[in-house]
Amino acid sequence: MISSSTRPILFVLAAAFLFGSSAPMAKLALAGIAPITLASIIYFGSGGGMAVYRLFRYLRGIAEEEPPLNRSSVPWVIGASFFGAVLATTSLTLSLRTVTAWEASVLLSFEAVATALVARVVSGERAGPRVWTALGCITLACITLVWRPDHSLGLSIGAAGIIFTCLCWGVDTSCSRKIAGRNPLEIVMYKGLFAGVVTFAISRIIDEPLPQAGPAVVAAIIGITGFGGLMTFCFLKGLRDLGPARTGSYFGINPVFGIIMGLIIFRNIPGLIFIPAAGLMLTGIAILLTEHHSHMHRHSPDVHDHRHRHTDGHHDHPHPKGTLPIGPDGYHTHLHSHRDLIHEHEHTPDIHHQHQHTR
Repeated sequence: MISSSTRPILFVLAAAFLFGSSAPMAKLALAGIAPITLASIIYFGSGGGMAVYRLFRYLRGIAEEEPPLNRSSVPWVIGASFFGAVLATTSLTLSLRTVTAWEASVLLSFEAVATALVARVVSGERAGPRVWTALGCITLACITLVWRPDHSLGLSIGAAGIIFTCLCWGVDTSCSRKIAGRNPLEIVMYKGLFAGVVTFAISRIIDEPLPQAGPAVVAAIIGITGFGGLMTFCFLKGLRDLGPARTGSYFGINPVFGIIMGLIIFRNIPGLIFIPAAGLMLTGIAILLTEHHSHMHRHSPDVHDHRHRHTDGHHDHPHPKGTLPIGPDGYHTHLHSHRDLIHEHEHTPDIHHQHQHTR
């Protein structure tokens, strides 16, 4: 039986696997598809795949366990779509033309650092010394592998573009945190369709050639699994319980899968410098896995709706027996209230623990 504290970590690690494996696949797809067109097909695949899956669930009579998006969700969905899908994916597909598959995979681990920085600046999320030490290890690993002293910036234009991509994804994650308690299938569907329409319009404006059917199908599959779709679904499931900084940190393992896939596809063998860089990355991951956060904290009264169950110490509200569809594992969704509560336990910055910290 997987514990409730382990489940969100597994979701994020699954997202890291899907995402990391997809970066070399996207570079391979660039051989037959122009970059902006590739971005549009990836996100049409992501949003369209989720739309088909939701239709399948509806036709089968499967009830949704998650609360739907509402009016207040709209600006956060647009923000996440614009930064995380339109800007980030466009920058990534353009950058993949000039960097190797394994360099791109390693650089994408900088998303963990970007996410933590944005979460700290925008949301005031506190990450302890262990988290920042782990992020420092990941950053050093990136610098070690992609430093180019012969370039004016110390790295290539393609590498700089991928770092910009990571910063956009950091903003995306902070926007997504605001709606993480909502139905992740809806979030992925609308985000993918919005980004697909915008990037396709851009590709038509700049007159990129349309791809053949074969490469387009491959790109759509990448969207369904790795650069949206299933990957984003798993990421959001972890984000709601872990908060942006920790989610981004665990997600930082994705280069391992990207490098393995790059070796399989392109036979790009990293130099010896990869050994100490990999050691730094694994050290950062090990530090994260042993990080704990516990202190006396207060929950202010609140009213909201999200998927929950009554065994987590935060949901003790009553409701008449038989009035709600409660699943076999105890999860259900409805509008409920939280009373004022002060207690201490180990926690992460999930939707119930976004309190301030004093030094």
